[in-house]
Amino acid sequence: MSGTLAVRRRPWSLATTWTTWRLDITAEEERAPGYGEGLERLLPVIHLTTALRQERERLRLSAEEVAERAGLQPDQVEAIDDNDVDVPVESVARYAAAVGLRLGLQPLSA
Repeated sequence: MSGTLAVRRRPWSLATTWTTWRLDITAEEERAPGYGEGLERLLPVIHLTTALRQERERLRLSAEEVAERAGLQPDQVEAIDDNDVDVPVESVARYAAAVGLRLGLQPLSA
């Protein structure tokens, strides 16, 4: 597959479900075969950035407040919130620390 994958941002709420994502992926796959496979590779990043944004919102912090705490620019925080996969890991780690979390690794399940 060539090119880049676009991850469309939709308004998030507790009602956003994996089923909804699956329907979007299926529809896009019909237009661009291979899209779903590529997106599957991005899911860990999407889960991570979504968790960070949800924690920011739970703490009722604005993107600007997180940026200030993390020493980032507000547009960098917004890029992470928008599931941008081209953000440096250091920026993601600084965002995590700004909302009281830290990045870690865990073994893949068998």
